[in-house]
Amino acid sequence: MNISCILNKFMKNAKDNLILSMEKLTGEMEKMNSFSRRFFLGIVFGVGSAIGASIIAATIVTALINLIPPLQDAPFLRK
Repeated sequence: MNISCILNKFMKNAKDNLILSMEKLTGEMEKMNSFSRRFFLGIVFGVGSAIGASIIAATIVTALINLIPPLQDAPFLRK
């Protein structure tokens, strides 16, 4: 085998690997940009943000009620 034959074989393998990688990348990009996936992720992000904000707000209100005694007598906070 001469050097040009070895080089051609290497280039063909590299080209095939590049084509395969590009096909995989194209498939992943199509999946990432699909409307249903983006819609679902948007819903999940929105619900997660709402739950997180509620937990943070409840923690802050509870801390304020326990740390500031006059707030314990507020009529809107009584049980």
